[in-house]
Amino acid sequence: MTRNRAVTRGRRLVECSIAFTIALPALAGCDPCFGVSSCGGAVISYGGAVYDTYPDAPAVGREIMMVWKSGVELAEDSVRFVTGSDGHFTLRVPALSMGEVIADFVVNPSVPDSSHLVRDQVLKTTRGNNVLPLEPWVSIPPITYVGELYYRGNLARVADATVEFRRTRGIAVRPDTFTVLSNFEGRFWLIPTPLQGGTVYGEMYVTLEGVAQSFLVPEFPLETFQGGQVRILRRGIGPNWDYVGELRWADRNEPAVGVQVDFVPTGGLELIPGSRSTTTNGDGQFRVPGRLLDPLLEGIVEGDLIFHRSEGSPVTVTGLEFPTYEGDPQLPAGEWTIERP
Repeated sequence: MTRNRAVTRGRRLVECSIAFTIALPALAGCDPCFGVSSCGGAVISYGGAVYDTYPDAPAVGREIMMVWKSGVELAEDSVRFVTGSDGHFTLRVPALSMGEVIADFVVNPSVPDSSHLVRDQVLKTTRGNNVLPLEPWVSIPPITYVGELYYRGNLARVADATVEFRRTRGIAVRPDTFTVLSNFEGRFWLIPTPLQGGTVYGEMYVTLEGVAQSFLVPEFPLETFQGGQVRILRRGIGPNWDYVGELRWADRNEPAVGVQVDFVPTGGLELIPGSRSTTTNGDGQFRVPGRLLDPLLEGIVEGDLIFHRSEGSPVTVTGLEFPTYEGDPQLPAGEWTIERP
């Protein structure tokens, strides 16, 4: 992009030299040699304010950097400016055409430990001496989270979902209600602007295309924090099917460690085809293997558990039923004792 602009500007200088030679009488009019804004051309022109605490403590002498991301081209890709004695600032950058610009703003860019990012601001071009307003910003650590949704029943990511965030309590944020769309990885930004440092609590309503039911993600916290890192908020929706069993040796009631456990479905909801085998851990515990084929269906999975000892015949427990349920915690499948090999 820099090379193309250099070529463009070089071409303008040549054109301006020619125009100066053959069109001296036109000097009193609009001259392209003095930039696109010299004749009332397109310009990004905004006024805003930064506060340490809104609205009582304006941030005086605070450096801000605007960084162009997309949209119509500007005369400069990045611009730095400083807030005045009342925390206000004015931004004015010539644009190469009328339209919209997407830009990020970095407050305190020269001090990384105390800087924060105002993402994806939509700026419209104007003409003349117009100054458009920006909403006030608060110079405090931001809220920067990526949400990640998965189906509880099989851990698949929830893609193309409409997610509505609603503030329930805690610090004030702007906006306090907003809607985003999850991508193919089930991810989306959670970046409301805080009006003070601390924690905001909210809940989410998830809507899937073609599904009448919406899913509630219950209240969770989002904290302001320094630095450029992004935190992950991972939440599940839909019915859960996650059971933990325990196996012990009958003679001394000790954990049966390292025993292979198979689950054989016999009826009810279908599971994803594949291996349904696991091994008990150091406490003799195991997760009943398998994931739901349809993560939105509620019902019961029927089946048998088979415990394979190192010697002798396996032990089979038949006629088991494991229903789906709401919520995230694992549920106990049961406790069994078997004879040592």
